[in-house]
Amino acid sequence: MKAIFLLSSILLFSAGVVFAQAPAQKATAAQPKNNTLQQQFNSLKYLSSTHKEFNQDYKVVKLNRLDGFWRNVADTLKAREIKLKNARKDIEKELLQAKQSLQDQEKQLQILKQENAQKELAVQQSAHNVANISFLGLDMNKITFVILSWGIIAFLLIGLGILFYLYKNSKYVADEKVRSYNDIEQEFKNHKQTARDKELKIKRELQTEINRVEELKQEIALLRKQTQL
Repeated sequence: MKAIFLLSSILLFSAGVVFAQAPAQKATAAQPKNNTLQQQFNSLKYLSSTHKEFNQDYKVVKLNRLDGFWRNVADTLKAREIKLKNARKDIEKELLQAKQSLQDQEKQLQILKQENAQKELAVQQSAHNVANISFLGLDMNKITFVILSWGIIAFLLIGLGILFYLYKNSKYVADEKVRSYNDIEQEFKNHKQTARDKELKIKRELQTEINRVEELKQEIALLRKQTQL
C-alpha cells in the first residue's frame, strides 16, 4: 500500500518535471535496492536540481534515475506479491491437513461409538442370561424356574436328601451367576465411564481443530484483502 502511494506521488509530480535535453550519460542507475522506497524517493529528490518558475518549485530528474527508481518499485511490488502467494499456499496446505485430521478424528469417534454399542448389547445379553434360564426350550425367569422346580420336587415326593442336594446346587448356581452379573455390571460401568471420557476428549480435540480451521480461514481472508489492496 505504501509503495502504491509513493508510485502515485511520483507520477503526479512527474507531470511537471522538465527533463534535460542533453544526451543521456552512462551514470549509475538510480538508488541501491537495499534502501527503502522512502529513502530512495528522498534521495531522488535530493539529487534532482530545483527549477523555479511562476513562484512554483519544479524538480529536474534524470531519466536514468527515475527509471531506476521505477524498477525498484516494480521489484518491491513483485517480491511482495510472491511472498503473499507463498503464504497463501502454506495456509491452504495447513488447512487441508487440518481438515484431514478432523475427518480422521470423526472416523475414530464413529468407531468408538460402534464398539461401545456392541459392548452395551453384550452386557445386556449377559444380564438377560443371568436373570433368565432356558428350560425345555423355553426362556424362563429364574424365579419362575425355582418355583416350578419346587413344585415338581413336592409333587414327586423326592427324598430329603435329593431335595437338599437340588437346593444346594441351585443356590450355588444362583450365587455364581449373581456374582458374575455383579462383575459384569461393574465392568460395564467402568467401560462406560472410560468410553465417556474418551468421547469428551475427542470432542475437545475436535472443537480445537474446528477453531484452528476458523482461524486459518480468517487469516486467508485477511491476506486476500491485503492482496486486493
